Amino acid sequence: MATIPASLTSVLLYSMNLLSLILLGLKRDSTVISILGLANLFSSLSGSYLIYGFNEYMGVLVAQCLGKKEPRLAGLYYHRNLLCIAVVFALNITAILFSREILILMGMPEDVSTQARNYLFTIIPSIFFAGLADTFKNFVSAHKIFRPFL
Repeated sequence: MATIPASLTSVLLYSMNLLSLILLGLKRDSTVISILGLANLFSSLSGSYLIYGFNEYMGVLVAQCLGKKEPRLAGLYYHRNLLCIAVVFALNITAILFSREILILMGMPEDVSTQARNYLFTIIPSIFFAGLADTFKNFVSAHKIFRPFL
């Protein structure tokens, strides 16, 4: 029964890559590569990398707290990290809302910028669940009970 949440998380975590491959296969157009590349780069730079950085730092703090036998402080760090991720995700969505205009200001063609923004709208759940899954993974890893699948 415990494999169902792990499986669902994996599907949601990799749905962005799966959606990219499906779009590449369906469109058969060279501009799709630029659209997907721009959109994935934009989502990474507008918040995803920051979320992963927070998660790594949270894992270090939680491991230190558990080493000091302070599980309550570890829980506080975990919940503070979830709040920080929510704020970054809200900023990420704000950047995605204006991604078309930002990409046009950077000199990208208007049609490519519009399609990149549309793609970014479709991967918003994947960005959220990827950040959340990474948070849970780092928290569990800090407890030294995480055993990856082989």
